[in-house]
This record gives sequence, structure tokens and C-alpha cells, in this order.
Amino acid sequence: MTLLYIIRIACAFVAVAIFLIRWARTRKPSFVIPEIFEYHYTSPNGVKIMSVVPVPDYVMLLIENGIGTQIWKSYLQHPKWARFDRLPDYGVILIEPMATNQDGSPAIFVKGIQAAGTCIGLNDGRPYGPKIVLPHQFDTNWNFQSYLQESARHESEHVRLWTNDRELFNHYTGENDVHPIFP
Repeated sequence: MTLLYIIRIACAFVAVAIFLIRWARTRKPSFVIPEIFEYHYTSPNGVKIMSVVPVPDYVMLLIENGIGTQIWKSYLQHPKWARFDRLPDYGVILIEPMATNQDGSPAIFVKGIQAAGTCIGLNDGRPYGPKIVLPHQFDTNWNFQSYLQESARHESEHVRLWTNDRELFNHYTGENDVHPIFP
């Protein structure tokens, strides 16, 4: 091998390394759904909950109350909506927090944006239908209860919209993703 050939190979490796570093910097952090959940629950009124940590009964009730509030409030505005109109229609996934809000409450990253939660299974290719994804509060002894309840309510609004009115769902994405959608 000639010295020129070795220099060309080294330059190619450097170029690839620079490309990978630049590409990695542009990637926005986002949550990851674990493949296995150690804890599976059904709340007293039927919400299915998967979690990476144990979930107390009162936390399941908070989640139910949040989703139940959304069901009632959206029914008042859209009484003909028939999909996801009962608590057993909903599934919630509690994952590891990725960030902490200023008040100490947990958050996740969704496409680089710090958020209280998100939804999956809304036209994203996932095989198991809509699910609400929230950060668990195990490490804070579930201290941010109203935050958890409202997060469940607000994310369930997206599920309800997606399953009943795609045009209205699309309206409440991006800059219009403001809650509550159904005051």
C-alpha cells in the first residue's frame, strides 16, 4: 500500500466520523417504550396500566379520574362520539422519567420537547392501538398527583380525538396542542 492510499482511507474514516457526530447532534431525544413491563394492572373501572414500577391503587384512581373527566367533558361537546367513551377502552404506559420540570415533577422528551406525556398508536405503525404514555412518579413518592391526573386527562383527549374526528385531532397538534381541549 502506498502512503497516498493510506491517507485517502484515513480521510474517508474521518469524514464518516464527522458525519456521524453531526447526525447524532441533530437527533432529538425521545422516550423509549420498554419491551417488557414488570407490572400490569387493571384499574377498578377497567383502565389497563403497564408500568416499569409498582403502581399504588390510589394512583390508578387518579389516572381513572383524569380520563373520566375527559370522557365526560368531550361527551358534553360531542355526544355522538362513540369510540373510546368508556374507561376500559384506555391503556396507560408508565415509563422512566427523562427530565424534571422546574417544580420537581417528572417529564419525558417527545421529539426533543419536554412533555408531561404523549400518546402512541395514533397512526405511528404500532400494532396495539392508542395508548397514553406518562412518566412514573415512583421516585417522588407520587407527590405530583394533580399533575398526573391532568396529564392522563390531557393525553386521553388526543386519543379521543384521534378515534372520533381526525380533522379535529389534526387541528390540536403542533402549536395548537394546548390543554384542556374540552374545558
